[in-house]
Amino acid sequence: MRTLFPLVLALLSPLSACGGSDTPEPSPPAARAAQVALVDAEQLAAKIAAAKGRGLLVNLWAMW
Repeated sequence: MRTLFPLVLALLSPLSACGGSDTPEPSPPAARAAQVALVDAEQLAAKIAAAKGRGLLVNLWAMW
């Protein structure tokens, strides 16, 4: 019995650190709305050149 109490105390003490914190969690960055534009081949080349060094998503659809 004397050895059981320190064992239980040692096992339960880390659980006391699992409580919630009083500091609020940082909010996620605000999402930006996507800009959608219909362009021809020349405009697409210009937009790709303008976005050099940044991310650019190009979605190409073709109907044959």
